[in-house]
Amino acid sequence: MMNRSRLGLLVIAIVAIIIIVAAAWMFISPPQSCITDTEWTLVSYGIKNKPQKALPNVKATATFSEDQVTGIASCNNYFTSYEVDGSSLRITSPIGTTLMICEEKVMQQERAFLGALETSKSYKISGNTLEIEFNGGTLTFTN
Repeated sequence: MMNRSRLGLLVIAIVAIIIIVAAAWMFISPPQSCITDTEWTLVSYGIKNKPQKALPNVKATATFSEDQVTGIASCNNYFTSYEVDGSSLRITSPIGTTLMICEEKVMQQERAFLGALETSKSYKISGNTLEIEFNGGTLTFTN
């Protein structure tokens, strides 16, 4: 009878340890992996110290899958492939888009957004904010 009690306590202790280790692992795992499987919505773009706010009611997004990034560039849908190495982010193929035409200010934002994305260098995630550094500035997204 005593052996069953000890065995039961041992099983409970092992299960508790596994749960604690799993919970701790979730908190210490690197946040950089969170770039994938999330739709990121553009908030601002351009020079880091003087960013241009994204146009209101004009959606510009980025959704990163295993090796593709897709989304809405302000007017057109787009797609391209990318590589991540640590916090380094590099677009690895030309960006393809649909061929719709929108208002000029929307098209200007789209050109700036795609040009910035194409020259991506690195990224950083802080909470629900994604910042992508590119030649000349930062793209800032939220999810």
